[in-house]
Amino acid sequence: MIAIKNIHITPTHIPNDGTARITVRCMVFTDTDHAMISSVWVDMLHTDLYRTYTLQPNPNQWISQTHEGEYFVSFHIPWLMDIGKYLLIVRAVNNKDEKGRAVGEFEIYYRRPAQVDIHNPLFFKRLENMTHSNFVACNTFKLLERGNEALDLRLQLIDQAVSQINIQSYTLGQTGIGRKVLNALFDKSAKGVEVNLILNADTQLASPINTFQLKFNQMIGELVREDESGIVEWFSREFLDRSWVKTAIQGGVNVLMINGDLLKGPKPAHESGLKKTDHWLEKIIKDSLPKITEKSLPKDWKSFFQGPGGLPSMPLLDYAIHEKIMIVDGKTAIVGGRNLENHYFDEWHDLECLITGPAVNMIQAGFLKTFQSITPKTNIAKATSIFSNTRSDSQTSPILFVQSRPWQREYHTLKAIAASMQAAKSHCYIRTQYIVLPDCFLKDVLLNEAHRGLDIRIIINSFQTSQRLNFGVGYFVTLNYLKPLIDAGIKIYEQKGCLEKNGKDYHHTKEFMFDQQLIALGSFNVTVRSAYIESENLVFSTDKTVCQHRENCFLSDIKQHTTEMGLPYLSYLRNKHRSKMDLSQLVDILF
Repeated sequence: MIAIKNIHITPTHIPNDGTARITVRCMVFTDTDHAMISSVWVDMLHTDLYRTYTLQPNPNQWISQTHEGEYFVSFHIPWLMDIGKYLLIVRAVNNKDEKGRAVGEFEIYYRRPAQVDIHNPLFFKRLENMTHSNFVACNTFKLLERGNEALDLRLQLIDQAVSQINIQSYTLGQTGIGRKVLNALFDKSAKGVEVNLILNADTQLASPINTFQLKFNQMIGELVREDESGIVEWFSREFLDRSWVKTAIQGGVNVLMINGDLLKGPKPAHESGLKKTDHWLEKIIKDSLPKITEKSLPKDWKSFFQGPGGLPSMPLLDYAIHEKIMIVDGKTAIVGGRNLENHYFDEWHDLECLITGPAVNMIQAGFLKTFQSITPKTNIAKATSIFSNTRSDSQTSPILFVQSRPWQREYHTLKAIAASMQAAKSHCYIRTQYIVLPDCFLKDVLLNEAHRGLDIRIIINSFQTSQRLNFGVGYFVTLNYLKPLIDAGIKIYEQKGCLEKNGKDYHHTKEFMFDQQLIALGSFNVTVRSAYIESENLVFSTDKTVCQHRENCFLSDIKQHTTEMGLPYLSYLRNKHRSKMDLSQLVDILF
């Protein structure tokens, strides 16, 4: 038996501005005959740190024969570590393979670094270090603001491909635009071009999660129809036939259908019977969400969430791939928010960028890392590593490509957005599909930066633009999280919609703008899923012309195409949509 006693943590109240260290001391004993302590460590695998720290014996308080006595360790608390109370788990094992554990507690609090300024080149170096990426110069950077242009360019690049086409998408349709892209890929594969395709299985193939979502959307739809008769249109998702995947692979296309089972992080250094919930999820579980008023819900709502014996039948929370990337011949890349279905190109508001030059190597490396890390578990060929030395003669500003891999606790997109908000002096403008922020780090950053006076404005969807029923649930989820933001001085704007369009003017853009100095666009929404569950990417650019253009578009849209959501209007919406808002809380983690 092993006993761990007198855990002493200093300090117990620690800032997350990157200046602090934590020291842990404890006493470790074993009462087993002829046993000695083999190892003592602190387990922080449930935190952003995602690692263990070995404790060293104190030679002045240590028995050499049994290795009993005092152990200690000191480690750094990084910039932008998630705030809140943490359990610090100390574990030990002896040479008889007996194990012991004890728990201490400390707290991380929010503190903006003293010297962080988006106008200072040192900030960009810190951003690089934190995201494990680099700003790369000598590229061309073009915004793709119109869907028809983005589609024509995709098909043109595929047609011109010589050696390799790499595509990653959250969804890919079997008809319309999706079929055009697939046919073009099949044609190039038949001509000897290597085609590698990464798709998210749960949004492409029938699965428990998307079956659950469809059922839930139908329930919400019935409530909507009762309140808003005749204005809801069902948006049907096109699932790929499983036989298509087999045919594609036989035809030479390397297809990876990724689900949570394939997205496994590195094996913990020390196995243990104790499984600790990740800190971010623990915060959400403990979050005091508004109580659901059963009187406002359908009479049979409970049965929808019950399995055999009354047990919950909610689907498992699983990791997913949410990135949208295309790279051709290692020389040209398209990154942004569009999936490969009709709506993203001919109906909805969305944004992408076209990049040529050395920055494409970072995007290619990111795609290949995902593809090759999962491929050994399948029977398909590995993707070829093709990189380019092409440099642009243009004087465009450097580009930073940032990816997150939450299954490896790499939350780089979240941290990059948070760091940029801290560095902004004047304002931060955001476009996002949803806002889903229970007690989480992104919410903490938004509130703290608003309180220091940063002008934060966010454009989201309205009830009218969310009429496609799949996304209507996301709108009701969003309404539950707006009051704390508005209370803090953050301005929220709804995208105006036209009833006759039935949601065909949906707002799908994901974009962040800071002080006309920095812009980020990609796949990241202001939600806990984007922060912690789905892989995301963002392209950061310091091109002043691009930054100014997009901020001008944002401000113009606010004046012409949005309605500001003040507290009286939010209260009106709460009264109008109470039943849908209450019910949507049960599935907010899916958005």
